[in-house]
Amino acid sequence: EEYDAAIAYDITQDFVPANATQEDRNSYLYQAVEREAILVLMEQAATANELTMDDLEADIELYNEYYANADNTLRLSGYNVYSTIDKDVYNGMQEVAADYGQTLGETFVDSYVDANGVTQEVIELAQTGSVLIENQTGRIIGFIGGRDFSVNQVDHVFSTKRSPGSTIKPLLVYAPAIEQNLIYPASMVPDTKISIKQPDGTLWEPTNFGDTISNTYVTARQALYQSKNNPTIKLYVAMNSKGMNPGQYLEKMGITSIDESEYGNPSLAIGATNDGPTVLEQTSAFTTFATGGEHVSPYLIETITDKHGNVVYQHESEATRVFSQDTAYLTLDILRDVITDGTGRSINNYLNFNADWAGKTGTSEANRDIWFIASTPTVTLSSWMGYDNYKGEHVFYDPNNQGLPTGRNLNYWSQIANKIYSINPGILGTDQTHQRPEGIVEKSVLAETGTLAGTVSFANGLSVTLNGGTRTDLFKADALPKQISYYFSPGATDKDLEDYWDSYLAEAAARRNAAAAAAAAAAASQNNAANNADDAEKEDPTEEEEDAETPPDTEPEGETPPADGNSHN
Repeated sequence: EEYDAAIAYDITQDFVPANATQEDRNSYLYQAVEREAILVLMEQAATANELTMDDLEADIELYNEYYANADNTLRLSGYNVYSTIDKDVYNGMQEVAADYGQTLGETFVDSYVDANGVTQEVIELAQTGSVLIENQTGRIIGFIGGRDFSVNQVDHVFSTKRSPGSTIKPLLVYAPAIEQNLIYPASMVPDTKISIKQPDGTLWEPTNFGDTISNTYVTARQALYQSKNNPTIKLYVAMNSKGMNPGQYLEKMGITSIDESEYGNPSLAIGATNDGPTVLEQTSAFTTFATGGEHVSPYLIETITDKHGNVVYQHESEATRVFSQDTAYLTLDILRDVITDGTGRSINNYLNFNADWAGKTGTSEANRDIWFIASTPTVTLSSWMGYDNYKGEHVFYDPNNQGLPTGRNLNYWSQIANKIYSINPGILGTDQTHQRPEGIVEKSVLAETGTLAGTVSFANGLSVTLNGGTRTDLFKADALPKQISYYFSPGATDKDLEDYWDSYLAEAAARRNAAAAAAAAAAASQNNAANNADDAEKEDPTEEEEDAETPPDTEPEGETPPADGNSHN
């Protein structure tokens, strides 16, 4: 009933009569529905003429012609447009933006001189974009387009393209690597130094948060839920070198704005891009993990009818297979750890309800973009914040008097979720959990290498057998733990492996030497004890014993038995 009531909401209630005031039309919702309806009609017209939207976008004059025709049709033909929006949820989300928007970041006033020589001012609010999508259908239930439409009419969900930061990691790196069996969650990947010479001759030397590098090996699971940069970059470089084409997965999930040339850039693995996704596109991509690896494109327009009630357009959702169910679940299970043990765990302090969340934080360079996206089995909810920077270069300071920007965004996202829950708890799927597919099994691997125990042979003829502590994790039944080998670590460079095995062999030698020294010490101690025992038996007898007559036939010469017949030692 709630779903039927939501999609029955007639957006023409927001398409006000022509004689209404301009202020009545000023909302992110009106603007978005009008734009999306025009695009629907454009595509219909293009299809009728055997063209695609790609054809129109390749010819700006043709695009403008089709846009103008669709705009006129929408405005002059008496069409009724029905959206996917749940108006109560939408209004609640606007309330959160109004109540908490000022906590996101500072407001700046930038000055500039216009073409007429007049000094103008631009108000720069810390902006927000948030969208709630139904996973299985792609239906947009509600969104926040920005802080204040009267100040800034830019829609930060549908229109602006931003750097995705670390939210790109599961989409571009980890899920594709799991899909192609390069890794599983327990795989050990190197968190070591990276130094890449750039075209201008400078070195790109990325680090993890806080300018840290652990110089150890971490599990792929840990690398993702703790959002480590260096292991992620090394995996991505390895994928490209093996011709795995990870970009194909982004495109299947609807992220097409990244130029093909950028896929060869290692920094793309951590979200560095010239033309990133919109908030809607990035959020929609995350629904793929909650739907068992299928992606359904997001949509805002449910139905368009003419003035006689005839259906002009009816949306039909179509699913595209991106990942296998098993890959989707393994990735999602790691993203659960983001909530329980990783960078998103603070939402547990803010949420006033429980749900099976799986999500990812993201921060672009210099805190320009702050993200959090998380899914339950039924919906995916995002929150992005950043500055438009029309005339300035504003970022979120870290920290400032309002706390760390990631923490602020997590709190803000949580308040949006709490508001949605208070309005319609059923939407969030709090009574459901992400279901493990039959193709997922639990196995144990060596904690040291993420592989099975076994023997590694080296070129010099030396062999070592690795065994010891284990950890249990999830695996695809058709991609079980790998055998131990010299090349045990996906993403490791030759130097990484050389350093690892040199260190391992040195430590093994040190352990052997220590064991040998301990054995020698133990043997020496035993010898000393034996010698002490002999010395004690050879000591002179007591005066009473000296007076006693020793039977000549019962003891060897020179040895006198104790008076009580027991050893003195």
